[in-house]
Amino acid sequence: MEASETAWLNTSKVYKKCPYCKQGELDSRIRRGPLVKSFLFWLDLKRYACGSCGRKVYMVGKSDK
Repeated sequence: MEASETAWLNTSKVYKKCPYCKQGELDSRIRRGPLVKSFLFWLDLKRYACGSCGRKVYMVGKSDK
């Protein structure tokens, strides 16, 4: 699997900057998609939006801010 295929899932718990634009901060929690809620409810996935570029990223666990 290439890095571009797994870019939507960040397994690092310490992530303050957006992995796409490298400038914006991941400070806005947003709702997870219905498939993630239904089938991956047992994972500690959290979805964040970048304040700069607006792209969305899933993170595992809490982010240490």
